[in-house]
Amino acid sequence: MPDEPFIEFQDTIFYQDLDIVQSQNPELLPLDFQAELHLKSDALTIAYRKWLNELGVENGTNPIQDEVWKKVLVK
Repeated sequence: MPDEPFIEFQDTIFYQDLDIVQSQNPELLPLDFQAELHLKSDALTIAYRKWLNELGVENGTNPIQDEVWKKVLVK
């Protein structure tokens, strides 16, 4: 079976969603733990944010400054 029908179908779905996706303005994920109040139930998201920071990921995040990060690691 040729790929073209599948590509056309995916393109149709993609272009139907394009306006909605482009209109989204998600908030940046703060990597500074002092920017929000955290509970025990946030342990997984805290670990995820630490991992993002260790990787140096800044796209889609609100990165923390080195001096603030050092304070977080000490605690």
